[in-house]
Amino acid sequence: MRIYVTGSLTVEAFGAVLHERSLPGGQSRVMLGMLAVEHARPLSREEIADELWPEGLPRSWETALPAVVSKLRAALSAAGIATDGLITNAFRWCCSTSRRCRI
Repeated sequence: MRIYVTGSLTVEAFGAVLHERSLPGGQSRVMLGMLAVEHARPLSREEIADELWPEGLPRSWETALPAVVSKLRAALSAAGIATDGLITNAFRWCCSTSRRCRI
């Protein structure tokens, strides 16, 4: 797996490619970029929320955050990139030893 975060945000995995333009909205782009850059550690819900809503958290942010994750997983899946275990509940981009990941 390769994730490009400079230029156009792109994910390549096993012949499948997800281009930035295929991501549903800016929040998915921000989340994917954060998870890729910070892949070595889990991100808290609050850390991600602060980046998604820099002007201040909406009252419904705790409900909206899982929706952003769901849309991101759907975009990855639609591009043919398996999402099982890729984005964990601890909000971490998982590149296990069985998945070689270059960022």
